[in-house]
Amino acid sequence: MQSQTLPQTSAQTIEQSCADTIQSLDQCEQGQVVHLHSVAAGKRLRERLLSMGLPIGCEIRVLRNRSGAVVIARAANRLAIGKGMANKMMVSR
Repeated sequence: MQSQTLPQTSAQTIEQSCADTIQSLDQCEQGQVVHLHSVAAGKRLRERLLSMGLPIGCEIRVLRNRSGAVVIARAANRLAIGKGMANKMMVSR
């Protein structure tokens, strides 16, 4: 039986791979489904998002991302998020 070797990956390669999949919500394209990874803001914004039904880890579908607001869907709810807030919401695929 032949032994198989796995390709070696460095910590830098892993970090780059993770960095490629995390982006701000305002950079997402229409139709993309993402998960809320983190919020690059203070406690107030995190609490506000939580009160709107957007906890860390939740699935979000981008319905529209044009100039102005980013329209998202979370379960049966649709929300319009301003560009400033969307820029602070880090999401992953």
